[in-house]
Amino acid sequence: MIMPHIHLNGTSRARLIGQQINALHGLREARRWLEDGEPNRRDYLSSADWDAVQALHLSRLQTIDRMIAEIEAYVEALDVDGVTQ
Repeated sequence: MIMPHIHLNGTSRARLIGQQINALHGLREARRWLEDGEPNRRDYLSSADWDAVQALHLSRLQTIDRMIAEIEAYVEALDVDGVTQ
């Protein structure tokens, strides 16, 4: 993970963390919307189509989960001392 250098002429630690937390809120909301739009088996007549759409849906959720995990790790690394500047 490439971390920024916190210094007086750069973006504050608090701002960097706030930006990432905003991104987390958006990703979590997007995940909820994707879950709400989960495919319904009754809408797919072919088993192959159902399998494909289910795999795509799960892949999308996993992509968001990976993004959330990466950003959470980044925020934790930014906030190593638990105090924001």
